[in-house]
Amino acid sequence: MIAFKVVTPKGEYLKQEVKSIHVKTVVGETTILPNHMPIFASLVPCKLVLKNENDEEEIFAISGGFLQFNKNEGMILADAIEFMYMASNPRHFLLLNFSKLVASVLKMSIIVFSS
Repeated sequence: MIAFKVVTPKGEYLKQEVKSIHVKTVVGETTILPNHMPIFASLVPCKLVLKNENDEEEIFAISGGFLQFNKNEGMILADAIEFMYMASNPRHFLLLNFSKLVASVLKMSIIVFSS
């Protein structure tokens, strides 16, 4: 297992044990598995896929940043990250995106009606 964490300017966003880390670097996509050689890479805005101990994929959107991996410890430094969905439950993805859409519409209505 890999001891993994994500840090943003707001602090530590995520800290958990994972089986794999999949991201997109400036030279292409890569998957980090336990005992991978040490790596430091610049990331582009992409989907971050973490496979947990139950082989479920957790999907996040990241703004880019840096990935560091050494001795089964990985860390991503990113300006922004947002949880998207669990691959094992695509319904969660639909509900999450629908709720974001509703929130956006409500914000726009407040701006329009308060102007």
